Amino acid sequence: MYKRIDDLASKAKPLTKPKINATSSLLVRASTIERKKIHSVEALTAESTRAMRS
Repeated sequence: MYKRIDDLASKAKPLTKPKINATSSLLVRASTIERKKIHSVEALTAESTRAMRS
């Protein structure tokens, strides 16, 4: 799953944030997901949305 996120991140072209920031926020999101042991799609979506807003 994480590899897929990395693939999407490498293809994405962030408009406002530099690539480094986008990558680090993805890593933070992945580690948060891992720490909270989120397994359901709904929880994953909610967590990703919340992380993107902050």
